[in-house]
Amino acid sequence: MKIDQVCRINQKRKAREQILENMETTSLVQIIHAEDIASQAVFVAETIKQILNQHPATKPGDVAVVSRQGISYPSLVAMRMALAKENIDFCHSIQNSES
Repeated sequence: MKIDQVCRINQKRKAREQILENMETTSLVQIIHAEDIASQAVFVAETIKQILNQHPATKPGDVAVVSRQGISYPSLVAMRMALAKENIDFCHSIQNSES
């Protein structure tokens, strides 16, 4: 991971309209279909930002995004960039659930 450079957004992707389709909602679970990885990451980051704004007692550390892929997997790289863009503090942990 490059630590000497700030996150950059590909201008070609930024220009595309972000289209999300809410497929199913049941109580605390939502299944969302996103057109691409960037749209998915932006949606998650904006949703987290909305939760943090609506519930001031909630801290970023109270929110979890779980993935089976490694931190350098493209969807998680996009997620880190989207969180950084929204100024949401985050950390990641690599832990094997089988251990």
